[in-house]
Amino acid sequence: VRIQKCFKRYIARKSYLDLPSSAITLQTGLRAMKARD
Repeated sequence: VRIQKCFKRYIARKSYLDLPSSAITLQTGLRAMKARD
């Protein structure tokens, strides 16, 4: 749960800084999390 919270905060900051690629960042992040599991 803690990892997810940090991840969401990271995505929020990343998407705030780079809005157009936020969707790409999210997809990449989700893929990375699946790979880690």
